Amino acid sequence: MRKGRATDGRAEPLRQMRLRPGTASLSARYAMRPVELADAEALLEWRNDFETRRLARTQGVISLRDHMKWLEAAIADEARLYRVLWDVGAEADVPLASVRYDLEPDTGCAEVSILVAPTGRGRGIGRVALEQSLPELRQWRPEVTEVLAVVHENNLASRRLFESTGYTYRDSDGDWRTYVLAL
Repeated sequence: MRKGRATDGRAEPLRQMRLRPGTASLSARYAMRPVELADAEALLEWRNDFETRRLARTQGVISLRDHMKWLEAAIADEARLYRVLWDVGAEADVPLASVRYDLEPDTGCAEVSILVAPTGRGRGIGRVALEQSLPELRQWRPEVTEVLAVVHENNLASRRLFESTGYTYRDSDGDWRTYVLAL
């Protein structure tokens, strides 16, 4: 999807993005589905990737046993919307990214986390994951009024992604920057 522009020159929030007539959406190639236990190995491989760990809140390597325990709880958590993005044209259901929204109780906020497969980096996959998951978040929890993204200051790709999709910088806490999208 092309980046829309607001009249003041800033990127339009995802909720306002529209395709220009005659343009094809990159997101038409992809679909979202709930995360399943069958995704565990791929998600763990991405999470334990050196570049991912370098910019993560928890930087150590995670064991398969610990990951499975966490993933089972994450899938069952009713305060969490957890999806994977996959290429609908691929021969197999191979996930390319995951997006997770964690509700912050009694605040009207959800925190978003995106994890892109190392092979998907630099291809706009994170943007597609945001585009396709935000409408589902709104339908799932209409009371959410803000989405927060906490990004390591050295994660330039994520900072650009959130800034270009309507998130605004809120504050910093050490190496971490918080961006917010008002819904």
